[in-house]
Amino acid sequence: MLGTLRRPGAVYTREGKLVKSWGQDEFKSPHSVRFDGQGNVWITDHAAHVVKKFTPEGKLLLTLGTPASRERTRRILNGPTDTAITPAVTCS
Repeated sequence: MLGTLRRPGAVYTREGKLVKSWGQDEFKSPHSVRFDGQGNVWITDHAAHVVKKFTPEGKLLLTLGTPASRERTRRILNGPTDTAITPAVTCS
């Protein structure tokens, strides 16, 4: 679940009890969350201009884009709002 800016990664029981949270101070403005076939969590950060991939436990595995950069080049994202994950777990 995409939570607040303070702790955007959160895991709840079916009854709604918070089990754990992660990502404190990791994001400027988390915008969307997606899950791949391995259970990894992909979160777009619109204000930081990045997409981050985490394990279900919250360990950062990958950052796409350059944090806080708005330059328009092939390696830099400009305000990403979503991520599409293919069955082969590639990002587009």
